[in-house]
Order: sequence, then structure tokens, then C-alpha cells
Amino acid sequence: VAEQLSLVGRTGDSVLSSAEISFRALAELPLASALMPSTTRASLDEAARRAGVTLRFDYEIDSLPTLKALAAAGRAYAVLPWSAIRDELAADTLAAARIIEPQVTLFLGVGLPIQGILTPAAKGLIALLEQEVRAAIDGGDWDATLVGDLSDRVLA
Repeated sequence: VAEQLSLVGRTGDSVLSSAEISFRALAELPLASALMPSTTRASLDEAARRAGVTLRFDYEIDSLPTLKALAAAGRAYAVLPWSAIRDELAADTLAAARIIEPQVTLFLGVGLPIQGILTPAAKGLIALLEQEVRAAIDGGDWDATLVGDLSDRVLA
């Protein structure tokens, strides 16, 4: 599953008045992020390196509720996937703009053994997981893209 990251802040913030924001603009903003090791933080650091900019992390916190609270209060901007903020966006307690140029994408996958055979129970769980992920994405409950197809490779 691939999910694009968004810049998140308080509702009504002029920085978030557009649906999209350039990655380079993040260099001018106070940011709040998870501590390393964090997939989100590593993705941001790599994108910053590629873009030739330095990001300013005023807060490094390993708490999603705290990151969202800092953003809602206008103390800093967080960079989060839509799945982490969908309820707050619906309630209009946070605002967000997708990061572009370059976009920053998180990938979520299923780890499988390199060698060995999957048990019928493991195959059943993977099939159920794929079905639920597809339903969430197709139904609009998860703003993400399904990458690949597990059933063709694993469950055959």
C-alpha cells in the first residue's frame, strides 16, 4: 500500500489554503516529527537530501496524538499520512495539504519469509487482509493506492 504524506496544521492556516504544497516550502516551517527510527521521518530526511533543503524539526515526539495536538494548536506543522488525520479533517479540527515536488510516499507491506511454506492459516490471514485493504481503499475510507497483488504471488 502506498500513501502520500501531507503537511498538517491548524484549521484556517494560510499555509494550508491550497490542496498541495511544494516540499521545498517545508524548509521554511517549524515542523514536528517522530524520532528516528521512523519511516515517516526517514522519508522526509531522504526527500530533503534529494531536494537540497534542510528541514527544521522544532519538536521530535513519538506520539501521534501529541503531533496532532501541536499542529492543531498552531505550534508546529506535522507531516502525516491521510489515514492518521482523516477523522480530524472530517471534523475540521486540522487542515492538510498534500506534499508535492517531490511527493513523499509511505509504503506499507506484509513481511513474508524468504524460505518456507505459508500455512493455510497464514494464507487465509493474508487473503483477508488484502480484501479489507481493497475495501477500505475502494470505499474511500483510506486515501491510498494498492501496490501489487498478494494473492497472485503468495496465495496461489
